[in-house]
Amino acid sequence: MPNQNLEVVFSNQNILDTDPRTNLGNLFRYTPGRLGEFAAAAGFDGVQWMPIFDMVPGHGIGAIKRAVDARELVVNSWHQGWRHTPRSRRQDRVPGEVSNRGSWAARVAINTPGVGRVVFGPTVMGSARAIGKAQEELACSGTRDAVFYPHANPQLDNKQIAAAQPDKALIQPHDKEARRVGASTLGEFDHKMRIVRGYNGYALDTGWVHHPSTIGPQVISNIEASVPYLAPYSPEVHLSVGRLDQGRSEASMTELRGALNGNYAGDIGYMLGVVKEAGKVKRVVVETPLSSVARAIGDTSERGLQIAYQDIGNGIRNYWGQGQQPEPKAA
Repeated sequence: MPNQNLEVVFSNQNILDTDPRTNLGNLFRYTPGRLGEFAAAAGFDGVQWMPIFDMVPGHGIGAIKRAVDARELVVNSWHQGWRHTPRSRRQDRVPGEVSNRGSWAARVAINTPGVGRVVFGPTVMGSARAIGKAQEELACSGTRDAVFYPHANPQLDNKQIAAAQPDKALIQPHDKEARRVGASTLGEFDHKMRIVRGYNGYALDTGWVHHPSTIGPQVISNIEASVPYLAPYSPEVHLSVGRLDQGRSEASMTELRGALNGNYAGDIGYMLGVVKEAGKVKRVVVETPLSSVARAIGDTSERGLQIAYQDIGNGIRNYWGQGQQPEPKAA
């Protein structure tokens, strides 16, 4: 049965790029209200907000609240940030693990904390607190789901859940989480995450699950086993294509070109087919950078980008058996 209440959501991470000049330009161009208007014009139901830009003028929680109050921005859900301080990076690293954070944005955020702090705002820990604050500030609009990386700050799990409310906290599964909690099977992992730690379910990321642990069992990255097991507990899916920061650039660009036409082949097609059949997904988040979409379509104009994102969104809706959104209006 089609999910008639499916939300198709734009990620604010999409303004990030591997070129620092593009990053800075996008940050000043796409303030919360402006990004909300872009997403709405492209037919999205709202934005999933990662509070990584809070220290950039016009991007703090106050600016988000003003944009929401002015009905320029709809925040459907939150996502914990990924920026690490040297201390939190040491806490995050599993002995023997090889980091795959290779984008310019990640390198700046991790290796030059001063610049990273100014440009990218809260760390993994600070962003968890920022989400809690945002939930309070926007309480009049109701609380929203929040996606966390428990491997990034396991000592804050209980605080994270309290901040996001127990029935709203999701996690993005990865081999690191399984390794950290000592789970060598999917059953052990699921028990420790949903039963012991109290998370409400999973946000399956079609790109993130491709990141296998370099040591230890590959509990999550074995998608033929993990996706069918976790799909019944996964109300959210991240369509992560066109990602040049995940170690599989050309494959991810091929997936993006398919998504522009509503075609999902290979691992992407397998994962979406499984979660669709499980019937639990209520939100699909498009995590596809502006720069990658521009590269795929050969057009950097805002209208061209909006139409391309509209095509991606309509492909998702059609796949889930819903109607298309109308074409974006000309500015």
